[in-house]
Amino acid sequence: MRAALIPLALTLATPALADEVWTTPFGDAVYQADVGDTTILTVPQPDGVMRVYIPGLAGNFDNRGTHSGYWIGSGEGFCPASLTGIDGTGSRQWGEVILSFDRPAFPTGWTLVAGDCFAPPFWTIRGEARTGG
Repeated sequence: MRAALIPLALTLATPALADEVWTTPFGDAVYQADVGDTTILTVPQPDGVMRVYIPGLAGNFDNRGTHSGYWIGSGEGFCPASLTGIDGTGSRQWGEVILSFDRPAFPTGWTLVAGDCFAPPFWTIRGEARTGG
């Protein structure tokens, strides 16, 4: 039974296949993992770290473009309800994101546009690919 669960566990939460790190104004953003078809990035903010969830991006390392998703922050938040991500992270600090890569494959930068709660995305974060050490 345990042997049958190992392959299942490996497909549910796998680390990113690439060491992808981007420099942002608040520190390094990191490609953390793929969970199912969703990629999880961590992006530092002045008041903590936001986890960015991009459904449909998992395993896509060479055909990236513009992708929609959501973010969940590490603070208490002010949204009217809590949102829980695919990895179990939850908060009342969340919103919609649009992540646009400059080129289809790493190393490439990106622009993240995010909104708060149900508001459309309106604030931006720029990530520049960090390569070599």
